[in-house]
Amino acid sequence: MMNRFWRSDPHPPFAGRLSALLIVLGLLMVITPQLSAQVTANPALEIFSAPGKTQVFTITVASGTALGSYSVLTLGAPNLDFTSVPAGTTCPNVVAGSCTIEILFQPTAPNRRQGAVVLSDPSGNVLLSVSLDAAGDSALAAFGPGTISTFAGNGTGGDGVPAISALLDGPTGVTVDGFGNHYIADQKGNKIRRVTPTGVISTFAGTGSAGYSGDGGVATSATLSGPISVLVDGAGFVYIADTGNNVVRMVNNAGIISTYAGQYYAPGTTPPAVCAAATNSVGDGCPGNQMVMNTPVDLVFCHAQNLHISDKLNNRVRTIVRTTYDTITQVGDGVAGYNGDGRLNTTAHLNGPTGLIMDAANFIYVADSGNHIIRKTLLTGTIPNPIATVAGVPGSAGNSGDGGPATTAQLSNPRGVAVDAAGDIYISDSDSHVIRKVNIATGVISTIVGTGTAGYGGDGGDGGAANSAELNVPAGILLDDLGNLYIADSQSSVIRKVDDSDAPSLTFASTQVGATSTAQDVTVMNLGDAPMTISPISAAANFSLLGPDTSCNLSSGQTLSPATSCVLGIEFTPATAGTLSGSVVLTDNSNPASQIIVLTGAAAAQAETYTLTATTPTVSVNAGSSGTATLTLSSSNFAGTVTFATTVISTDGTPADVTATATPVTVTAGGTGTSTVTITANASAANRTPVAPWNGGGTVMFCAFLLGAPFTFRRKRLLAAFPLVLAISLAGFMMACGAVGSSTPTHTQNARTYVVTVAPTGATSAAAGSVTVTNPAAATITITVQ
Repeated sequence: MMNRFWRSDPHPPFAGRLSALLIVLGLLMVITPQLSAQVTANPALEIFSAPGKTQVFTITVASGTALGSYSVLTLGAPNLDFTSVPAGTTCPNVVAGSCTIEILFQPTAPNRRQGAVVLSDPSGNVLLSVSLDAAGDSALAAFGPGTISTFAGNGTGGDGVPAISALLDGPTGVTVDGFGNHYIADQKGNKIRRVTPTGVISTFAGTGSAGYSGDGGVATSATLSGPISVLVDGAGFVYIADTGNNVVRMVNNAGIISTYAGQYYAPGTTPPAVCAAATNSVGDGCPGNQMVMNTPVDLVFCHAQNLHISDKLNNRVRTIVRTTYDTITQVGDGVAGYNGDGRLNTTAHLNGPTGLIMDAANFIYVADSGNHIIRKTLLTGTIPNPIATVAGVPGSAGNSGDGGPATTAQLSNPRGVAVDAAGDIYISDSDSHVIRKVNIATGVISTIVGTGTAGYGGDGGDGGAANSAELNVPAGILLDDLGNLYIADSQSSVIRKVDDSDAPSLTFASTQVGATSTAQDVTVMNLGDAPMTISPISAAANFSLLGPDTSCNLSSGQTLSPATSCVLGIEFTPATAGTLSGSVVLTDNSNPASQIIVLTGAAAAQAETYTLTATTPTVSVNAGSSGTATLTLSSSNFAGTVTFATTVISTDGTPADVTATATPVTVTAGGTGTSTVTITANASAANRTPVAPWNGGGTVMFCAFLLGAPFTFRRKRLLAAFPLVLAISLAGFMMACGAVGSSTPTHTQNARTYVVTVAPTGATSAAAGSVTVTNPAAATITITVQ
């Protein structure tokens, strides 16, 4: 609003100019409380050398000023890495005098820790903020490949809903405060969104309309223009790269917004004049709000909590010195290009710098996007230091080199950079649609997130392995205290999270009892800045750690230096059928002190098999006697006893007068056995002679019929047929009646045939439910009975 007033009337009346001046002075009190002459601290800031160290600050309060309270904060949250020591503290409640505050550094995590001592008057107005900085010193267990999920976006909702149900529009940056709130630079939405630890999203700054207004008021009523990144300082103040307005805005703990660095001008227009003390055209040497920038992109604090800004189109990294509020350039000479490594950082050409990060040793890493490289240089106040390339080939865009030195790999428009406590470098390789990682111990680069295909999902989408997922122009990235990676997946309009800190849960495909599954590899990493000592490792029953890629020392335990790792090749080796579960527990000196890899697998009963052959396929026996046949069993992996059911049928349809039994057989896996089949044919199974009508008493009846036949033909009309009938009758009489009283010749059939079917049933000797038995087809034996 103030800026609009000045633009609408370049010559305001004196009263208006005085009011505007008072507003400016008031804003300076808000944004630079360290400049207050009312309260001072000695020392003015502190960089703790090691965990457990303390520092006593002497606070001097000027006459007429009352010190009402103080807070010791870590990224805005109390009682985390920095705490006050009662024995050495005499503040607050001081008027025109001095008091002391003793601060203890006891880190809750490795890597850089940023805090502040914030002193306020009795009304809660901030009088002074004293910067605290230090580095943790501990191991940090992590696991790869990480599991990817959507943290925010991919919905249609607004504020007050779960973050994963909210609508984002081209997010490009993400950061976190000491309470666990995440802040998202929603670039195209012209807002800063905040996600609470419970996952609820709200608007933290901006109305959604592009513009530049609202300084001195609540941040949610201010307008922003395409904010690209967001950052939290030790006191919890939030800084916004308000890129389209060419300024950096700041929101204090009361939610009031102001312009911290730069002067507003619309892109493509002439920038405003810088202060008279400027040493160059962009305002070095000026107070932070009197310099000019051209497309500020990313923000980072150094150990002194000076704010560093990637001034993209000015090809510089600008610095706002916290204790003086002066502006300097520490990296880049303002010339777009690349003039080699080894020269001083203030004389190096950059080409559109974007992402920034600081490590625990005060080295700054710069995503030199237009040169397709990552640069690194030490910051030591105004003393320049050499610059070097740590990843990428200058001027060569591409996506290559995984598994080799990072300095021979190709990157394509890298936009984000992060560093873990071990010193490993993470790169948002935007136009390659992947996240790359440089191992500081080896210098080798690899892809840890993304496939190189632009998209949202892929075979390893949410819930899958991060290196199988798709990204779409990833921009800013954040590593949290646990080693989890957050990615502003800008063209997918979501924030993705790669969980490295939680031990994975592995599910194995169905595996037969007694078999071994394909191994699943889990990489155990130390992302901390101290050695990680792991106790001996063992697996639960039904699981094994003997996969071919296992490199961790299982029996003696493993010590992992920072930035090193080992592999557990985990196999499923079920001994019983069903759904089986177990775990691998790692006990170490990380926090927490144990990590549990949960294991689940479905075990199918083992199929045991054997074969059955009729060694004696045919047998001949006499009626009223018995015979034997032999069956041979050959076991593949079956171990147990086989019993048999037999059935007998005759081949001519007559009753089966034969019985058969088979003896049980016990075999071992891979062995053989025989069964004896006993066949018994009873007397009725013998061959039979059929009854003829002329045999025995039937013959008498037949002869009587023939002899009496002529007398039945008495009617005259049959007399003509009488000679024929008499001839036939006489012939039959001679053939049959003449034989009465004589022996009758025997009429016989062929031998009778039977089929015996022998059906096996195997009973395994294995534990119930652990195996299934596949029985072979029944065997048949052909029986001939004479």
